[in-house]
Amino acid sequence: MQVVMFAIMFGYFHLEDSLNVTLEQVGLLTALMLLNAVLSSAINAIIISFVNNMSSLTSLSTVIGTAAGFLVGGLIPIGTLPSVAQQLIKITPGSYIAALNRQVLMSGKLTDTFDGHLAMQHHFEKLLGVRLDWGGLLTRQETLNIVVVTLIVAMALALIPQLIAGRQRRKLTA
Repeated sequence: MQVVMFAIMFGYFHLEDSLNVTLEQVGLLTALMLLNAVLSSAINAIIISFVNNMSSLTSLSTVIGTAAGFLVGGLIPIGTLPSVAQQLIKITPGSYIAALNRQVLMSGKLTDTFDGHLAMQHHFEKLLGVRLDWGGLLTRQETLNIVVVTLIVAMALALIPQLIAGRQRRKLTA
């Protein structure tokens, strides 16, 4: 889905605004799409393990789907939200993926636009969630590290109960 949406939106912005994306950016964005898909799948597996019926799953899906745009700063710029909302966004893994996507797509443009005015550039990056602020703006590597650690923890939380249940089933059938 991410690849299809990227292709459609790139085509649209290329035709309307003459947007160009380099091959390096496409490679980085593709890697981020894959990372996001695996991370989201692991988190969904954890959440679904607590759901017992279809009605609950439907309701939960509606709530999560609605909140997702806000929790990644896609609908309202992160810097304009109250501090409590900003803290909530910072504990949402999707916001880090969104920040990495923004960094890949905007890195050269920001440098050119702000032409050495780092204070203004940093304010812009914080306001729009290009880089998240944890007592200082996170670098791309720090943001990626947070995503990878979150992925490892989510994978462990999703897989360990399955492995334990599988061992218990094998013991019962043996």
